[in-house]
Amino acid sequence: MKLDKISLFGIALAVALIFFQMKFGAKNKEEIAAREAAAAEQVPGTSSSAVEETKALSTVDLPEGFTDEEVTLKNDSAIFKFSTATGALSRVTIPEQHEVNQLDVPVSLNRFGLKSIGGLETKSGQVIDAGYKASAITDNSITFIGKLANGIVAKKEWKLYDSSEEGGDYRLAYTLTLENPTENVIEASNMNLHVGGATPLHKGEMPDQSGYFYLTGDGYKKKKSNQGKVLFFGSEFEQTQQSADMIKFIGVGNQFFTTFVTPKTPYAAQFTATPRTIELPEVVGGGTKKEAAVSLSLPSDLINKNGITKFEYEVYAGPKRFQTLKELKPNAGLVMNYGFFKPISGVLNNFLTFFHNRVFSKLNGGLAWGLSIICLTLLIRTIMWPLTRISIKSSKRMAKLQPKIKELKEKYPDDPQKVQQEQMKIFSEYGINPVAGCLPMLAQIPIFFGLFTMLKSAVEFRHEKFLWINDLAEPDTIFTIPLFGFELPINILPILMFVTMAIQMSMNPAPTDPMQKMIMRFMPVMMVIFCYNFAAALALYWTTSNIFTIFQTWIMKVLPEPELKKREGAAKKGGFMEKLQKQAEEMQRLKAQQQAGNSGQMRDAKPKKKRSPKTGG
Repeated sequence: MKLDKISLFGIALAVALIFFQMKFGAKNKEEIAAREAAAAEQVPGTSSSAVEETKALSTVDLPEGFTDEEVTLKNDSAIFKFSTATGALSRVTIPEQHEVNQLDVPVSLNRFGLKSIGGLETKSGQVIDAGYKASAITDNSITFIGKLANGIVAKKEWKLYDSSEEGGDYRLAYTLTLENPTENVIEASNMNLHVGGATPLHKGEMPDQSGYFYLTGDGYKKKKSNQGKVLFFGSEFEQTQQSADMIKFIGVGNQFFTTFVTPKTPYAAQFTATPRTIELPEVVGGGTKKEAAVSLSLPSDLINKNGITKFEYEVYAGPKRFQTLKELKPNAGLVMNYGFFKPISGVLNNFLTFFHNRVFSKLNGGLAWGLSIICLTLLIRTIMWPLTRISIKSSKRMAKLQPKIKELKEKYPDDPQKVQQEQMKIFSEYGINPVAGCLPMLAQIPIFFGLFTMLKSAVEFRHEKFLWINDLAEPDTIFTIPLFGFELPINILPILMFVTMAIQMSMNPAPTDPMQKMIMRFMPVMMVIFCYNFAAALALYWTTSNIFTIFQTWIMKVLPEPELKKREGAAKKGGFMEKLQKQAEEMQRLKAQQQAGNSGQMRDAKPKKKRSPKTGG
């Protein structure tokens, strides 16, 4: 179909935006790799599996008996709580984020965990930390020295990253030094380092968001802990012990927060993922959910008698912010779990962040993120405008062809194939594509799912207000109605989305194809059911998109009606409609041949001569 200059300009603009995003992303990856190589020189303790040159740990006064006291390090964004029982990170509290329905309770990572992040255990999961002495405590670092159940002496050094570094408020350098004062050679890989545990924040959290994940040389993989088996897909989360080649990072997470551990030097390892049933508090909906707890084996170093070896890791425990994670290290952005829609979700997140940080960040009253979503919507609708124009023009021209199509159906009432053939011929003569009316809807599907995937894990929207909306990350429920023993939430935005979608479709000519007509009729109902209990941010996008589309449709209505005239010259060879027409003609020809062959067989058939009965003699 021939495109005018405005349509070509819009399509060219969309291609240019994608090109610049890809180029910018490639440049970012190079910069991140360079920063990571430079940072490796600065992490406290630069040797991995190296012999410690300082005095032996066994000469240090070790704690007598098992103690469990809390020692804290903190910065402006997080509070890191350590236990002297394990010399490890028992919990991370984020004061700026509160629990669902509990404004005075901050979010805590590893909140239900029975084990500490960075704690040591056997392959079977038995804790072998036996109490530690805290020493060398400063504002941003702490050292623990203690003895393990197998006789090994362990030193655990924790140091906060500087807040000026990317994601520094939630990052810690963790150096584990082990000395073997026993007579036996001990293999380090027989001990596991606990990575942490994660559970949903509330009962209504999306079941596909919580679980564990890891990155190896074979790529990124994730296992969902609360989705279970849906029809014939997926599986129940069960205890898993798995070997992995070159672990680059491994962690756990829920919809908005994550904890993951990165070895300074990737190594071949085994990891264990263990489910544990958790009873959620009634204030967040109650019910049971599964916690995903993960531990990772140490490298396969042999620790000889009086030998000392060292392992270095980085721990990230904080919110899942795409802009932070993608700059943290290569492939850390995968922790967002955008999946198949990662390219689209990433681009949309970049534009959304641009609008917020560069345009609306100084606004007061909680309007910044809501206005950013509206601006992102207008940008998407502007890019989609060429396809929208094609759709509306095609629908109007199709409406003008209805009398001719009606005549065909009356002329060939018993021959639907002939009707289809002649209909394709008319479409070809007038240069009309019958599926053009669905183009904007089809083009929006990957954008919609890309945006949906991005918004559902956008921690930036938590607690962000907009107009009557109290939290963009939750449904905009204004009240509930008791109904058959349940509380029916009344959510305004999904209702507005349904109304605007119905108005939008009523402004366009009805499709001629019965299937398209049925889809268009039920689309508003399906969308409101699908989106009713999702985050208000998603419903805000869709409602704004509908309102803008109504405006675009009104503009097309006041413009001159498209002319219905036959194309000049011969039909374009190889065009879409010409191919459909040829297929219809070929089907008609085969049908005629088959009918002719059947009638010929009937004419040529002769009755067989009646056989005389056999007689004896």
